[in-house]
Amino acid sequence: MRRLVIAVLLGFLLLAAVVSAQGNKSSPNSSPTALASAVEPQVTPASNPPGSLVVPPGVMNVCTDKTPPPCATPPRTIKAPNPKYSKQARKKKIAGLVVLWLVVDANGLPRDIHVARSIGYGLDEEAIKAVRKWRFKPSTLNGQPVPVQINVEVAFKLY
Repeated sequence: MRRLVIAVLLGFLLLAAVVSAQGNKSSPNSSPTALASAVEPQVTPASNPPGSLVVPPGVMNVCTDKTPPPCATPPRTIKAPNPKYSKQARKKKIAGLVVLWLVVDANGLPRDIHVARSIGYGLDEEAIKAVRKWRFKPSTLNGQPVPVQINVEVAFKLY
């Protein structure tokens, strides 16, 4: 039952990303044959990926309608460099969404990064490399910074 709920949630997130992508058309001045990468960072409360990764001790959950206290405020992205497109994905014109499961520590640094949803072709690795460089305003509980578990969606698009 838990896997079904996770699958439904991940499907909803993918659908939301597709709808969002359709609303963000490229400008009329851009060449339709030009290839470029773009990232739309999405940070959401974590749902453990289907490998049942366990929340490390001392790591809080982010507050949601379904998460009872104690829980923490969500972290906010303050620096999110775009990942590079892998040569293999660019050659095959692969686009899609990589979902990463990670912990944002009390200093706002990402750690324990795992792939929750893969698209392959070297894009998973590029997403991890980029997210390692991201910086967050840490989550707080009672005004004190705390580590939290989150999902990050990294969208790869070709224009």
